[in-house]
Amino acid sequence: MHTDFSFIFTLSFLMSCVPLGFGSYAVVRLVQDKSTKDKFALKTYDKLKLADPQKRKNVAREVKILSKIKHPNIIRLYDVIETDV
Repeated sequence: MHTDFSFIFTLSFLMSCVPLGFGSYAVVRLVQDKSTKDKFALKTYDKLKLADPQKRKNVAREVKILSKIKHPNIIRLYDVIETDV
């Protein structure tokens, strides 16, 4: 189980980090915006597990597809943040 929540301090507008699911190289957490109280799913990737160019390509493709889809039954992509870590 992943227990490193240090990333949440860089996204200080969010609170209440609850793990929802784990994949091969990503974790999905339920977070809440401090000011609006809106809840979101936050997907974070372990960059060490994305060293393979094909995996990075897969993530880029996922982002590209989700950024174009606007459907009530498919999760909406609001933003993409990339860090150095």
